Amino acid sequence: MLIVLPGALPSSPVSASLAARLPSIAPTLVAWMAQSRREIRPFDIRRNGCTPYEGWLLEQAGYAAQPGQPLGAALGPWRLSQALSALPENPPADRPVWLVDLVHLALGSEGATLLPPSALDPGREESTALFDAIHPLLEGDGIEAHMLTPQTWQIQVPKAWNCQHLGTPDMLAGQRMDILCPPRQLPQPWRRLLNEIQMTWHEHPVNLARAERGQTALNSLWLYGGTRYQSGNTPPQAATLFEDLLPAYTQGDWNTWIGQLEQLDHQLAPLSQELDAASGQPLTLVLTGSDRIVTLNRPARHGWRRWLPKPKHDWITWWSLPA
Repeated sequence: MLIVLPGALPSSPVSASLAARLPSIAPTLVAWMAQSRREIRPFDIRRNGCTPYEGWLLEQAGYAAQPGQPLGAALGPWRLSQALSALPENPPADRPVWLVDLVHLALGSEGATLLPPSALDPGREESTALFDAIHPLLEGDGIEAHMLTPQTWQIQVPKAWNCQHLGTPDMLAGQRMDILCPPRQLPQPWRRLLNEIQMTWHEHPVNLARAERGQTALNSLWLYGGTRYQSGNTPPQAATLFEDLLPAYTQGDWNTWIGQLEQLDHQLAPLSQELDAASGQPLTLVLTGSDRIVTLNRPARHGWRRWLPKPKHDWITWWSLPA
């Protein structure tokens, strides 16, 4: 059984304070971590252009970094395939897949910050209205676009603009844009278009209504992707993905994260009982954080070994490693 828990590795110093509470909050998860052998894989988000969880998903789907592009650029065709259920039978090999997400750029004393996409939750009607408002701008630059989800649109930008994948919205969320993505790295035509879009949306009825409801404005787009279609491989093993922790993790809302982890552990408990009953079935657990992927392997306990005491490994020393 392969279980994946993105957002299960808080960074220091938060992890140090949470480690003492984990056994009472998530006894099933702690037992699994204590019984498993670990493999810790550092993950450089700047080099890969995506979060560790996004990188894991891409690798499992058979994607790899292409020459001159980071791994995260493959999130374009991967997310398109998820939205369309399957890739086209004859995908155009010469057309890169670009996506844009509706985002909020917050301006502060230390520069611009991209808010976590999970904190925005745009509705389909909102997305359609904002799209219609900027459609003339897109047409004027010869840009084709259509909605995949309320938050994500597929877009075809002119090749002459020489756009580059600078990172996924989730990777950049909460980070200082002037450090991870200086404005000079964006092509001038795209910067000009973004300025026009931001002015169009500034007092758009959608954002005025969101403000009245206490919601954050949708004030910009973030471009990512750019990899051409690749032939994805079938993952060697079906995975059970529990993404319950991700929104609170990305937003740094640790009180909510604790509550979500407690609920998640209630879902894991029956799986633990199932695995213990089927002693011949091993468990692989994948945890991701902001800069690493930890793979835990709990071997099957055949025959008389199932009656032996379960091994206990020190999980705190690696779970609370600094970011």
